[in-house]
Amino acid sequence: MPIPVNIEQLLSATSIEGARIEYKKGWNPDAIYRSICAFANDFDNSGGGYIIIGVQEQNGRPMRPVKGLELNEIEPIEKDMIGFNNLIQPAYYPHTSLEDVDGKKVLVIWIPGGTNRPYKVPDEVTSKHKRYNYYIRYNSSSIIAKGEFEKELLELTNQIPFDDRANMQASLKDISRTLVRDFLIKTGSRLADSIEESRFSDILQQMDIVAGRFFNYPYQALEEAVVNSLYHRDYQMREPVEITIEPDCIRIISYGGPDRSIKLDDLNRGVAHARRYRNRKLGDFLKELDLTEGKATGIPTIIKEMKANGSPAASFETDDARTYFIVTFPIHPVFVQNEPQNEPQNEPQNEPQNTVSVTLRQDEILRLIKADGRITRAQMSGQLKISEATIKREIKYLREHGILRYDGPTKSGKWIVNTDIDIVVHL
Repeated sequence: MPIPVNIEQLLSATSIEGARIEYKKGWNPDAIYRSICAFANDFDNSGGGYIIIGVQEQNGRPMRPVKGLELNEIEPIEKDMIGFNNLIQPAYYPHTSLEDVDGKKVLVIWIPGGTNRPYKVPDEVTSKHKRYNYYIRYNSSSIIAKGEFEKELLELTNQIPFDDRANMQASLKDISRTLVRDFLIKTGSRLADSIEESRFSDILQQMDIVAGRFFNYPYQALEEAVVNSLYHRDYQMREPVEITIEPDCIRIISYGGPDRSIKLDDLNRGVAHARRYRNRKLGDFLKELDLTEGKATGIPTIIKEMKANGSPAASFETDDARTYFIVTFPIHPVFVQNEPQNEPQNEPQNEPQNTVSVTLRQDEILRLIKADGRITRAQMSGQLKISEATIKREIKYLREHGILRYDGPTKSGKWIVNTDIDIVVHL
């Protein structure tokens, strides 16, 4: 998403001091993340800084025309940043924007002063063995905060400049969209082009106006769940790990379920301790890759990260036979999509919008039921080549969402599909 200043202003340093801008010819994550940490600590309260990748400098000034980045370089950089951002302690996420300059692409990283300083980062984010340090800006360089500098930085903990402090009594309604638009137009920011089409909250987040930074789903929680699903799954079962992305949640399913020594209530409280692990060798590999930390840390991390992001709590589900394990991540409430009402409504809308999303597998089950309402779970399992436990779980979802119901006695009744509901299939 675009940044709230014009790229030419950054390159000419007309509105941003030169010491707050770094130019990088190419992608050097070790040096770049030391500078990101330094700008985030904002030691002199100057407002953070910018790093422009794809621009060579000479005597502190950008060389024109810019070198630029090749298109096949950009996506790997963005993927790298997702992982490297999570190495910063405490969590910090800079803004990025891909800009056109001199017919080339450059990547701008905007690092506003953080609200949870002091921040530290590994000296080399690409190194297997990471040594953390606090970094600050000293003139135009990023240096380790030592001695008096470190002491002063630590004293800045929770000291936020007045104009950066959150007003907890304010809401988005107190911010004028018109004034924001006028500001973006005057500064020449590309954000002005998207202010009408984008959600206002997204624009304000990109401008670093709204307090706090939150996401539809916290990366750390999803990473922990995906790693755990691969670490703890039963590889003697042929069912693969399933990750389903729906409009209001992400669901991760692995087979089989957790160890029988773990109670579901303990899982939801985040105090689960397994007596044994299925895949010890795989666990060693994951630890070597820093993808898992140790015993009994996965569930507490998921719970902690969801809470820190302001998201609803994740839910955990299994069956008595422990044949599967489901982790469901609800989307952050701010990202719940509401259909805009562009047309005036002449008549009251008394009926709810009955639209439910289903997976391709759930749609296959509905197709079988429509063909034969008396089909059994065992027959569905045989035709779709999946376990009865999976059929049971999918039917549970369909029943809970009002798509499917069972009519009549257990042995002689039949399944009925609710035709009043519009079904959207997500591949």
